[in-house]
Amino acid sequence: MLAVMTFLDRHNDRRDALASYLWSGLTILSAVVLGRLTGLSAGVSAQNILCGYWQPSEAGVFLVIFVLLFACRRPVCSVMCATLAVALHPAIAFGVLILVTAACIRLVVERQWRELFILGGVFALLVLPPVGYTIIQFMPTTSDLAYRASHILLQKVPLEIPSRWLSSLDIFKVFMIAIAAYVCRKQNARLSSVISISLIFGIVATVIFAFLDDDLLLLLFPWRVSAVLAPIALILIVSAVVNGLPYKWTKIIYTHYKLLFFCIMLLAALVQFMKSYHDYPGFMPAYWIEAALRSGVYNMKVQDRLDKTEVINWAKSQDPTDLYLVPLDFEQFRIKSGRPIFVDSKSHPYKDIEVIEWKRRIEVAEQAFESLRECKKIDNSEFNVVILDNSSFFYKVKPSCNLYNEKQINSRFGFVKLR
Repeated sequence: MLAVMTFLDRHNDRRDALASYLWSGLTILSAVVLGRLTGLSAGVSAQNILCGYWQPSEAGVFLVIFVLLFACRRPVCSVMCATLAVALHPAIAFGVLILVTAACIRLVVERQWRELFILGGVFALLVLPPVGYTIIQFMPTTSDLAYRASHILLQKVPLEIPSRWLSSLDIFKVFMIAIAAYVCRKQNARLSSVISISLIFGIVATVIFAFLDDDLLLLLFPWRVSAVLAPIALILIVSAVVNGLPYKWTKIIYTHYKLLFFCIMLLAALVQFMKSYHDYPGFMPAYWIEAALRSGVYNMKVQDRLDKTEVINWAKSQDPTDLYLVPLDFEQFRIKSGRPIFVDSKSHPYKDIEVIEWKRRIEVAEQAFESLRECKKIDNSEFNVVILDNSSFFYKVKPSCNLYNEKQINSRFGFVKLR
């Protein structure tokens, strides 16, 4: 946020330094809240940089800083941010390559050969160690295992196939990014070029990879670059709208620092609250529309969150050596409870033999839940506690089964100890 504030303030013609920074902060926080409520701050396929808890994708923050530093003519600092992002999260390396290539093309257009040499040379020098290490670590065990692993990932994680996630909102985000590049073309030509060239490269690469339908190419995720471009684009558009307000409107806020501080503190608190409760249904406008048109939506979605929170709190009080088999869609259990699980459908590895093992565990889990539904004995000894979801057909014990001693956690969830 500080990097974006600094960038906006550099191009602000207001004379009062404090008021200028506050105005930039108000603009950014307004864009963050708007993006969170509408989903426009995420890239296509709902690709987010920041989530409610730490994960490697948050290294994408350094790519936002890279773009802004390049726009401010700081080649060394910008390229260090790009390589740091690759070191922390190698899966975004192809997106980083798209952004750095776009920056280099802009330097060629400007005929800034010295800066081009510095940017390209430092990037190549610094990115080789993390990329080389990643290639060595994830080198295919055999070509057959690599093909099987990539096929498993694309089948089990549908968001990695463009035809499965493309929606009208994704198309709108692409147009939003293009509009932002047009809006800032006079304010900062470098920023406009990086946004527009990266957008074109991302679209072209996605279309080509989807057309070739090659599993390994699709796992490069060229569309992930939109997760960096979308928040920048939203802030630029909000900034253009706010700065375009009539003078008499802005003067009221601008001449009253207390009002400006109040707005900033209110928005900052709202952003922090939304980050802490990022998956709360009340933050999504679609939830309120659905709640207005259908009865019971509020109780259904809020109760789902409350029920799962009870299970997580229950697990925290249990023996930490237990290994849990949870419903495969109960993604937050492991992170929020701190208890080990056998497998879930979200947290998949990338090494080919590990992906195949993950697939095996998914099949074992599905077989175990099928045995519970049909009142058959579970022969697997890899886990000792099974969490049941009695609201789902797939994750509950047959009602008349006496083979298992199910105990209730709440009215919806129960558990079975196998040993």
